[in-house]
Amino acid sequence: MIKKILVAYDFEEQSQRALQTAIQIAKNGCGEIYLVTSVEKPGKTIDERTRRYYHKVLEEAEARAKEEGIAVASEVMSEIMETLKRHTIIDYEKVLEKAAAEAKTAGVPVQTKVLYGGKPGESIVNFAKQEKIDIIALGSSNRGPLDKLFLGSVSHYVTVKSNCAVLIVK
Repeated sequence: MIKKILVAYDFEEQSQRALQTAIQIAKNGCGEIYLVTSVEKPGKTIDERTRRYYHKVLEEAEARAKEEGIAVASEVMSEIMETLKRHTIIDYEKVLEKAAAEAKTAGVPVQTKVLYGGKPGESIVNFAKQEKIDIIALGSSNRGPLDKLFLGSVSHYVTVKSNCAVLIVK
């Protein structure tokens, strides 16, 4: 019986279809959905306000580096990266919560999680093992002419390395 369904969500149409499929599976078997996204580094969700803030901080860091040396600039960069990470996770959590609303509306329990800092395929497989997931649902998108012969790199990795069933949705 399928009780724990992980949906690897990357905000593309295929992952939306994977979520819809997972909702149907969960409804039929009283399952629960784990809606996750994997983020390797700060990304495209950073808003304009945050960009302006970092631009200002970087200018200040450059000025301090000229005055006080490179160690200060390195310290400031670490702080910037940590803050970018925090903002990225918050932004992705908002998007996941919006997607999770569809499952909640259908009466399916759903948890969301942003997996930050690792390769997406590895992060998904490790999370699935940790949570004892029964099946992973994810989309596969063909991005180029040669890719049409193969699964995407994340879906391929998950299919090969996962210890549970994997459902690829196109």
